[in-house]
Amino acid sequence: MNSSFFELSLSVQVALAAGYLAYITAYAGLRRGHATQDAIFISLVFSVVALLVFELLPVEQTYVRAFLACVAALASGIFWRKLGRPWWLWLMQKTGVHREDGVHSPWDVLVQTDRKVGQISVHLKSGRTLYMHDRRNFVGCPWEGLYLGG
Repeated sequence: MNSSFFELSLSVQVALAAGYLAYITAYAGLRRGHATQDAIFISLVFSVVALLVFELLPVEQTYVRAFLACVAALASGIFWRKLGRPWWLWLMQKTGVHREDGVHSPWDVLVQTDRKVGQISVHLKSGRTLYMHDRRNFVGCPWEGLYLGG
């Protein structure tokens, strides 16, 4: 077994693990189109937050610092998902830099949006089309009348 990871300092181990956890939290439902380098470098950005907290926090207990570093990285991932990413995409669009949001699949768009789906049409191979015009009738039901996938 290659133990080079375990030869790293505890602060770096914690930072890498917390950075990856923050990445999968921040990009849940959006990672399908990410290449390996996307996962690595985005994780490293969140790792910096964890490393700074681990190294700069004036707490003597190592495991408390490790826990707080993980919490800080996860909080930064949540912040990025809820506020940072939408703001950044809005800024890029408004300044005319680009309008691309990195989401290339309609399923991923449905999963990641914070808008509610009100109507659905399903086009079958047989040529039939099934419609759901008003999802309000399904409030309180499992998946509120909409289950995406198999």
